[in-house]
Amino acid sequence: LKQLEQLQKTHVAEGPDCASVHPGKTHAQWMQELPGGIDALKTRIKQDQFTNIVFANEAYMSEGAITHVVTGIQARTDDEKAEVLRKITPAELLQSTNEQVADFFKDMKHMLHEEHAAKSAAEKLQVTGEAYVHASKYLSRMLDGAAMLQEKYKDKPDLLKTLSDPPYTLCATAALGPRDLQKQVDGWLVKLRKSATVPGDAKALLAIEEVKTRFKVDSIKGLQTAISNFCIEFNQRVRMLQDFRDSQDQAENAFQQYFRPASVQGGGSQTTAVPKPKAKPSTT
Repeated sequence: LKQLEQLQKTHVAEGPDCASVHPGKTHAQWMQELPGGIDALKTRIKQDQFTNIVFANEAYMSEGAITHVVTGIQARTDDEKAEVLRKITPAELLQSTNEQVADFFKDMKHMLHEEHAAKSAAEKLQVTGEAYVHASKYLSRMLDGAAMLQEKYKDKPDLLKTLSDPPYTLCATAALGPRDLQKQVDGWLVKLRKSATVPGDAKALLAIEEVKTRFKVDSIKGLQTAISNFCIEFNQRVRMLQDFRDSQDQAENAFQQYFRPASVQGGGSQTTAVPKPKAKPSTT
């Protein structure tokens, strides 16, 4: 990864330093070769990252979620957060948000089973409140993704308008923008989720009142609908950005460079160069 960062800083385009970076080769040749080309190096890094996170406990399964949540939300200083905001791409924020939605629906499916099995109205109410508390983590991270995207383009009025006007339905219902709404979720629902002193039944009742007041929702299915609509709106807005479309073209090019046909020694046929992964279980 350090090698990639250095190459991106010093040798992105053809220039006078080509002779020292890749002597005897044109810039185009160097870009296409393994292990020296930037596109191929990017793909190898992604492959190694994926191999490692597969073995981690409750691992994120997309590069975007790692960058957004692990590197961004969990950054300790304002400078670190600002650096993540500068580097993170719309595609990564989209990956992360979609992964949060997937985890949310997986957990809510379990809570719906518990709700169905409830033997009384009181038990059903308890399950609903517990579902809201549990879902708060995913809701907060989804809102953070939307807020980061708006903050990334705050100096580009036309793009910012695309990302914020009209407001997300979820935000309009709460009469707050993504960042302010996230702060409200963190300050109430997420705080309840983390609390070791508030009893479980009290958490559930408090969460029900907050969600009903803030989002006009009074059931697990209602919250599912609200989150689903938010995800659809977020996907639509991200995919309108030229930066997102450009990144998809770059990713396709990197894939083709890494898995390009390779000549078989002694014959004219072609084969696909598929690398053998080096599985190293993560200790994190």
